[in-house]
Amino acid sequence: MADLALYTADSTGLLTFSLLPLTRTRGIAKLAQSIIVELVSDFSPVFGRGAGLVSALAAASPADGSSGASLAATAVEFVQASILRRQSGAAVPVDERLRSLSLVEASPVGSGWSIKIEIFSAANQSVVVAVPGVNG
Repeated sequence: MADLALYTADSTGLLTFSLLPLTRTRGIAKLAQSIIVELVSDFSPVFGRGAGLVSALAAASPADGSSGASLAATAVEFVQASILRRQSGAAVPVDERLRSLSLVEASPVGSGWSIKIEIFSAANQSVVVAVPGVNG
């Protein structure tokens, strides 16, 4: 299912969840989608994936911005290591292969959070996306 477009990005990089219409995704868009799904999903021992960012931020108070930023940074590091480990030795197209992942912004907004990440593919493409589902 990873090659179906679950998230679509607007011109600002804001991702929106959508299953319809069914479309296929490739390249850095597919990589971004895989990263987002892993970031926001709770850990699954069956799949060995999931950083649990939404659950972790739900327990953190937006009044304590440093705590949320630390949780986001840890989740981004976990996802980067996990994806790099899975892609090692695998036949993944260069534009869907992760080179690096970094946290651009993690700040409280109202009762939620604004989390933005920058994704670099091995094809020297990059995109900054806003992580959906963390804005309260």
